[in-house]
Parts: sequence; C-alpha cells; structure tokens
Amino acid sequence: MPTTHRPKDQTLSPRDRDFIAACRTVIESAHGGSLTAAEIALKASRMPAPSYYLSHEQAMRHLHRPPLSSRRRRREHPSTASRREEIERKVALLQQKRGIGRGEALAHVLAGGASGFFIEPSTALRLYQRIRQRRRSLRRTEPIT
Repeated sequence: MPTTHRPKDQTLSPRDRDFIAACRTVIESAHGGSLTAAEIALKASRMPAPSYYLSHEQAMRHLHRPPLSSRRRRREHPSTASRREEIERKVALLQQKRGIGRGEALAHVLAGGASGFFIEPSTALRLYQRIRQRRRSLRRTEPIT
C-alpha cells in the first residue's frame, strides 16, 4: 500500500507560505553571512507581502468602524493598527485620485500587495521557528523513493 503525504506547502496558510518564501529570500541575500533566526524573521516580516491576507468583507468592516478612541487605539495590536491605517490611507488616495467608491477602491487595494506582513518581531520569530520545525519533522517522516 503506497504512502501518501501532502506536499509540505499545502499544510501552511497562504501568509505562512509567503512568509517562509520571504525568509528564504533573506537567507539567500545574506550571501553566506550568518544571520540568527530572529534577524531572518525580522527582516522577512518587513519585506513587502503579496497580500493583506484579509477578505474584502473583513477589510470593509475595518473601514466602516468609527474612529477608535485613544483608549481603544492603545489596546489595538500595533501591527493590526498599522495594517488598518495603510489600507485606509490607500483607499482614501484611490477614492480621491480616481473618484471611485470605497468598495471599489478597497478591491483595488486588496488586489495589490502590502508594504509588509504586519506581524510583530516576536510573532515572526515564533512563526519562522514553528515552520522550520514542521518542515524538519516532515522530512524525517517522508518515505525514501
């Protein structure tokens, strides 16, 4: 009976796949220099991301929220706040430049890339380590062909 395994990348979310690809880019650009896992994860988290990893509905809810009070703004996760502010800024700019509605502007923004992954350095490091560990364990369990 043949053993079937899911390809490694199918076990990861799109964001995680893109993040690990960014980590590979950081490692390759180091040209043999030694980088710690924390440095790799931090540099990768600040690289442009191909998506905001939000549905149109999720992003629209962010746009329709009333402005946050200073108290609620302090409780909002910094990376979430940065992502929300970037999306709001881009939507407003498109509305002004093209004279289009908010929903259409949001669709254009979401179709383009994001300036980063909007994850905190500690989260990026945990994610990098978790993915690396998962891949190592998958390599040990793959059948030899």
